[in-house]
Amino acid sequence: MSGETVVTFDFYGTLVQWHETLEAAARDILAGRGRAAAGAGSLLHDFAIEGHRLRDASTYRPYREILRASLAFAMDRAGLAPSEADAALLIERLSCIPAHADVPAGLKQLKDAGFRLVTCTNSPPDPETSPLKHAGIDGWFEKSLSIDRVRRFKPAPQVYHMVAEELNVPPSAICMVAAHVWDTIGAQSVGFSAALIARPGNAPLPLHGLPQPQVVAPDLPGVATQMIRLWR
Repeated sequence: MSGETVVTFDFYGTLVQWHETLEAAARDILAGRGRAAAGAGSLLHDFAIEGHRLRDASTYRPYREILRASLAFAMDRAGLAPSEADAALLIERLSCIPAHADVPAGLKQLKDAGFRLVTCTNSPPDPETSPLKHAGIDGWFEKSLSIDRVRRFKPAPQVYHMVAEELNVPPSAICMVAAHVWDTIGAQSVGFSAALIARPGNAPLPLHGLPQPQVVAPDLPGVATQMIRLWR
């Protein structure tokens, strides 16, 4: 990339503690039903699998509906009756997730180096609360983009084309930063560059024919250092 460079961040898992927050919510839900916390892993697995199935379906549904349906599926698989109280607990927790500890320092590196910073998430904008603000990192970003405009979930190519259009730059001027390989692959499919934060449980997928991210590091400062070296 040369000239103006925009860094587009995934939010959940990449900037904030998505898995840790989900795990704590799952433990609390099970505890409320008298179940051992050890079942949280299985509950989260079923929740994640159903969530991906629903997001991949051709019919777009609002993200909170998918969260509720995925939780109901996982609870049913665990032999528990779903409840609105459990869904409300989950949604409340996911609206105020703390940032990963390394994130502020990495954002400062990129901002100081002259990169434009934005976010693009699968969750809809919320007029009542800002997850970025709750995480204490909203001030770093010039814009927060949502898939609501195109009514498709990442990694659909329409989402990444929307990002380029909103920012009025070509795809080649954008680097997607995510902690999920499916997001970096989706972005690269339309001409973005990509950086993978290989947080615990995430790693490159060295499969022949798949595009590999130009940058890989275990945390955001490591990613930022490499990006500055490559593109500044």
